Amino acid sequence: MRAQPFALGDICDGLNLCLRPICKEHADFCHAACQDTEIRRWLPLPWPYTKELALEWCRSGAEEFRVSCLGIHYAIMLDNDLAGCISYKHPRWKEEVIEIGYWLAPSMRGRGCATRAVSVLAQHAFELGFHRVEMRVAPENTKSVAVALRAGFCWEGTMRLAGITATGRTDLDLYSRLAHYSPEGRRESQFGWAARNASRVDVSGAITSAPPS
Repeated sequence: MRAQPFALGDICDGLNLCLRPICKEHADFCHAACQDTEIRRWLPLPWPYTKELALEWCRSGAEEFRVSCLGIHYAIMLDNDLAGCISYKHPRWKEEVIEIGYWLAPSMRGRGCATRAVSVLAQHAFELGFHRVEMRVAPENTKSVAVALRAGFCWEGTMRLAGITATGRTDLDLYSRLAHYSPEGRRESQFGWAARNASRVDVSGAITSAPPS
C-alpha cells in the first residue's frame, strides 16, 4: 500500500454506533472525559489537561495527524451521544499493518460499545487493504484486554517495557486480528492468555475481572 491520508467520513455499523472524525466541536467532551483517573492511568497525557489543550488537539492536532499519513482519530458516537475516541495509528503501509487504540468516557463504559467500535474499525481497515490490525494493551488493563479478545483479536505475546503510561514504563501485550480471521485461532489465543492470567479468569476461560466496555 502507498502512504496516504485517511479519508474523512463517518464509519457506521448500521445500528446505533458511528465513528466520526474528531473536530473542534468535540473539544469540550474530550477535555471533560480526560479528567478521568482511569483514562489518565493508561494514557501519557499532559497534566493538567486543560480546555486549551483539548481544543488544540481537536481543532488542528488531529487534522495534522491525518494529513501526515500517521493515522486518524474518530469520536465514538452511540445513539448520537459522544462515548469516547478511537484511532488508527502507526500504519506500516508497505507491510499493510495498522494499530487501533481507544478510550471511553466513564459514563459510557459497560455497554459493549468499545468492542463494537474496535470491531467496526478493524473491519474497515481490511476494506482499505490492510492485512493485519494490532492492539497493544498493558496486561493490567484487563478491561481493554477483554475488549481485544471479544473483538476477535489473538494474543501473541508480551513486549517488555514497550509502553509509557502516566506513571512510567509498562509491558504491553500484543494482540492481532487478520483479514482472514479464524474464530478457532482466537479461541486458542484466549485460552493462552487465560493460562497466563489464571487468577483473573474462571474455569471456562471467561475473563471475570473485566466487564463489557
